[in-house]
Amino acid sequence: MDYAVYVQDEKKIVLCVCEGILDLASAKSMTRDVRKKAFDLGYGLLYDVTKISLGVGIPDAYFFPRDIANIYEDPMHRIGKVAIAYESDKDFWEFFETTAQNTGVDVVVFCEIEKALKWLSGEQPSYQFNKPDLAETNAKRLSK
Repeated sequence: MDYAVYVQDEKKIVLCVCEGILDLASAKSMTRDVRKKAFDLGYGLLYDVTKISLGVGIPDAYFFPRDIANIYEDPMHRIGKVAIAYESDKDFWEFFETTAQNTGVDVVVFCEIEKALKWLSGEQPSYQFNKPDLAETNAKRLSK
């Protein structure tokens, strides 16, 4: 897997654009490098994985966030907002989001880069993008 890192000072975001086949070794190395940069700058982090193919499976999505000792130089590097923008493999990325959040990492996955950028900038909370509107859902249930 190849990746390029861009710093957007005006938006206070580190953007990591990934291409190729996602494998664990590359993902660990990339995460270590990119999370350190975002932490050092105090910026949010956006992974654009819209141009990758998965070379990993659901078990990897579970264990990867738990492998902190082998990923981060400093455990503090896991602090900070992280967005992942994807186009395919929705089940994988949503499962990864859940498992990462369960380890205390503030990560949210999005199917649109624009929504990820709004969340990182603080314009909208993530639940307004990815979760159903509970008030609307409850109103529909009560009207039946």
